[in-house]
Amino acid sequence: MRSSGSGSYGVSSPIRSRSFGAGFGVMEPPPGPPPGVRGRIQVGGSAPILPVSVMAACGGGMFGMGFTDFRGSFYYPFYSMPVPYYRLTSCDLRFYSPGFWPLIVPFSDFLNPSPMRMASAGRLDLVPYGDISGMTVSLSSLTAPKEAQKAFEKGVKKFVDKDFDKAVEYLDEAVTLHPDYAAAWTLLGQVRVAQRLFPAAEAAFQRAIEIDPDYVPPYAPLTRLLSLRDRTQEVYDLSGKGL
Repeated sequence: MRSSGSGSYGVSSPIRSRSFGAGFGVMEPPPGPPPGVRGRIQVGGSAPILPVSVMAACGGGMFGMGFTDFRGSFYYPFYSMPVPYYRLTSCDLRFYSPGFWPLIVPFSDFLNPSPMRMASAGRLDLVPYGDISGMTVSLSSLTAPKEAQKAFEKGVKKFVDKDFDKAVEYLDEAVTLHPDYAAAWTLLGQVRVAQRLFPAAEAAFQRAIEIDPDYVPPYAPLTRLLSLRDRTQEVYDLSGKGL
């Protein structure tokens, strides 16, 4: 759901004109990043520990747009959207993270009349499945030393940037400094999935669950991995643990 008082819904970016003499000129794009939509996801007023998947849904189709950064922020230029700007009012943004209800926000809530203006979705709240302590945040992650937390944040950034080799490097550092870092093991599993290194991904997810069985995020991706490999009984057992 949207937070109250979430800031402005658009910032005007004037177009500059460069003169070539004799009344001729060319319209230049505004300075700064290209016009697009930006916003921030939060959980109880703080950034989510793991990156949140961002999708666009238009006309029955789903289009992957990436992930939030370690601050929970996202930005996507209009030119990368799956449909022309004038059709975005019939689309919506969707945010997914294990352990949380899906968040759906219509583009019509925040779009400006002009595609040359930046749009703000404001601050958006993810709501966890029920009020269960430790479900979406692991105590093992909160007790990580600062050096491990810094390595984890760097790993998040590299994962969002799709620099998976670097992400593995930083996440390996994080779990070396703090072997019981459940969030880092979970993200390491997601990186290994992106690299299609499925046995390594499974091992990372299993390690996160071993550290903190009440921590929800590793269950869903591990269940998907096991399902793809037709390990039905293990999927059934894991689903029972994750409820």
